[in-house]
Amino acid sequence: MTENNSSNPRYLAVKTLERVHGGAYSNLQINNVIDSSTMSSKDISLFTNIVYGVIQHRLTLEYYVNQLVKKPDKLDGWVKELLYTAIYQMQYLDKIPDRAIFDESIKIAKKRGHDGIRRLVTGVLHHIQRNGLPQIDKPKDSASNYSILYSVPL
Repeated sequence: MTENNSSNPRYLAVKTLERVHGGAYSNLQINNVIDSSTMSSKDISLFTNIVYGVIQHRLTLEYYVNQLVKKPDKLDGWVKELLYTAIYQMQYLDKIPDRAIFDESIKIAKKRGHDGIRRLVTGVLHHIQRNGLPQIDKPKDSASNYSILYSVPL
């Protein structure tokens, strides 16, 4: 990565989301990362938006990844978080161009993983770019549909 990891908001968001998913408090993790990073104020805003956005939309993002990856339960936690952050940015943040999301996500996949993970992340992102996100199927009961669509637990 061209940027130092302590100043890359997307890299730090993935690390923070891993810790939060492991049980850490999001507000404390975010504050610790901001205090120990060299991010600009603009990057701090992006970092905070991504972390809280992924937390807020986690059920919806999980649904998308489960539809896009053949064996999502086999993915390392950080790979899932990386895909969640990329999909969140593509779906919910309108001022970030896809090329920036792709470039940064692929760099993170290369840095943290191996070539297979990089190819998986690249493939998923290009699939979304070509075909859009999967439709949320109508489950048998509307409560499940609303749970996924609005990312609220049943």
